[in-house]
Amino acid sequence: MNKLKSGLIFLGKALLIILLLGSLTGVALALNLFGEATLNLPSCDRQVLQALPTNSVIYDYAGKPVAKLLGKMNLVPVKLGQINQVMQDAVVSIEDERFYDHRGIDYWGLARAVFNDLRGGSQEGASTITQQLVKNVLLSPEKSLLRKIREAALARKVEAAFNKREILEFYLNSIYFGEGAYGIEAASQTYFAKPCQDLTLAESALLAGLPKSPSRYSPFTNPTEAKKRRDTVLQVMYRNSYISQAQLQSASSSPLPVKHQLRKDEYPYPYFLDQTIDELIRHYGFSQDQVYDGGLQIYTTLDPNIQTTLEQVYADPANFPGGEVDRGPESAMVILEQKTGGIKGLVGGRTHVSRRGYNRATMLRRQPGSTLKPLVVYSPAIEKGYGPATLLDSSVESYGTDNYAYTPENFANSSWGKISMRTAVNNSVNTYAVKLLKLVGVESAYEFGKRLGLSSLNSQDKALGLALGGITQGLSPLELASAYSALANRGVKLETHIINKVVDPSGKVLLEIKPNSAQVMKPETADMITDLLKSAVEQGTGKLARIEGHQAAGKTGTTELPNLAEFAGLKQGNKDAWFAGYTPELVGVVWIGYDITDRLHYLNKVSGGSYPAAIWNKVFSQILSGFPPSSFAPAPTDMLLAEKRLHWVSNKPKKVPATLPAKASADPESGSAETGQNEDPDRLQSQTQQSPDPPKQKNSLAQKFLSLFKN
Repeated sequence: MNKLKSGLIFLGKALLIILLLGSLTGVALALNLFGEATLNLPSCDRQVLQALPTNSVIYDYAGKPVAKLLGKMNLVPVKLGQINQVMQDAVVSIEDERFYDHRGIDYWGLARAVFNDLRGGSQEGASTITQQLVKNVLLSPEKSLLRKIREAALARKVEAAFNKREILEFYLNSIYFGEGAYGIEAASQTYFAKPCQDLTLAESALLAGLPKSPSRYSPFTNPTEAKKRRDTVLQVMYRNSYISQAQLQSASSSPLPVKHQLRKDEYPYPYFLDQTIDELIRHYGFSQDQVYDGGLQIYTTLDPNIQTTLEQVYADPANFPGGEVDRGPESAMVILEQKTGGIKGLVGGRTHVSRRGYNRATMLRRQPGSTLKPLVVYSPAIEKGYGPATLLDSSVESYGTDNYAYTPENFANSSWGKISMRTAVNNSVNTYAVKLLKLVGVESAYEFGKRLGLSSLNSQDKALGLALGGITQGLSPLELASAYSALANRGVKLETHIINKVVDPSGKVLLEIKPNSAQVMKPETADMITDLLKSAVEQGTGKLARIEGHQAAGKTGTTELPNLAEFAGLKQGNKDAWFAGYTPELVGVVWIGYDITDRLHYLNKVSGGSYPAAIWNKVFSQILSGFPPSSFAPAPTDMLLAEKRLHWVSNKPKKVPATLPAKASADPESGSAETGQNEDPDRLQSQTQQSPDPPKQKNSLAQKFLSLFKN
């Protein structure tokens, strides 16, 4: 018993010694870490805290400067006495309610945040205004324990050197409020066009809420979130006894500010700059401060001539259809260089409303209609041995069961009979495309689309409706153009990009894009598709895209209104209209439609072959004017020879009967004499049922027919 007791005492002493040694070791490590973190801290004198940063510069593809980003240089320093007291109270309330009580670090706030996080509540920040000032002005944006220790040490130094009014003045003159505005005076002018000393309570609360996330709480792009954030600030001010309940209620009902139009020279090529900045921040991990004020040299793929042409065409209302009731439809266009993958120009709307706002060229997701046919039907079909001479009976057919049927139809319920692939492409015959997809196999077509970079496709799209662009998430103009670039580049797909290189002020290269490339289809396949799409432009639904003296290939696409009661009785109404085309030099995609389609806002007698094709033509005609014409690679001779033999046989009377009925043989894009509007043979019908998966493939009639011409 005594031995057991002695053993327990010994074990207890040993554990105590181990704990003491562990504690001492931990303290030593902590002291060492603190010493390392606080070694060579930057100066925090007045001149440093008031220093202005260096603007970043954006360059075009040739290395010529395009724009200087207005970051903190859009800053008008003011004294604290020039800042409305209610603005000061709003910032202190929402950012650091114990600002006047602590000495740089709010230990109570830190304890509360840690406790709340451990309890599983929403994460809270515990940085004081002094710490945020230090982080914004003196430290890098990296997230690490060393940086947090340096931040705390510097905050104590700043508090020892300056009084609270001076610190608040430094902070309000340096914080970012969005829209390129640094400091309270620039923000007040940007959002309310008035000096900060004249701000109202509601205006002050809105501005005080912006620094946490300027883009999320912007009243110009996210008014709902902006109002919620403003009202939160007002509630905190009321809780801290800065305002009365009557003031709270009055300010909560005040309207949000309306965006004023920027001068063009303040922000040239706005949609292109928006996309460049967004990619740097969202895709490559640069901080907002780095992008605007890091003195970066940002080299892009921009071609100013192409971008200027785009903006001029989009500025002319005559290039767009008239609107339903109160406004016209929106549009977007993107142009790529297929041999490099570089974005040469883009517009994300007919009018640029807000910096880094909604960019339809990259953010829009809409069903692409028949523009998807060359990518997921005709290209994989040619890879599997089909060709322009492939004959299929294109009469209407139902797939699946009575309870789960899919019955694609052609424009105006036209019946084409037995036709070749070229005829189907030229006239955008839906029934032919669906039957060919069934032969190719939905799984193969889906994987082919993925290989082309159609990342928006998902497993729900593995159905026959894929042939007509009936996909769940839709595509952006940029994603569609990127996929078409493989056709234009003889099957080679290069990574699409807008940034070439980023260099810091010391000359160090921080980012250099060397786009990946992959052979996603046989060169002969791409050449054959290009030949078919040339016919679609020269003779088919894309005739308005023809460019005098230059070769062009392209495909129209249109989606009709959803099959909903809201649209009952509307004839010739469409939701989206597309044109995707390319020349030997460039790829371009145009989309037209409404952001929100309803009974008063839809495309009336507008198809992919009308305004989108005409806009594409106008842009490309101007870009290519003065340049010598160039040619696509020729299509495979064996396929063209088989097609010529088919043409000879099909013109023999009695052996192969004519299959084109009178109403279908007429030019479907010529339009009626009364309206002068283009017709719509290529539109995607609204889907009320999911199309079934195809049965296993069998030898097609077309394959048997082509076997006659072997040898």
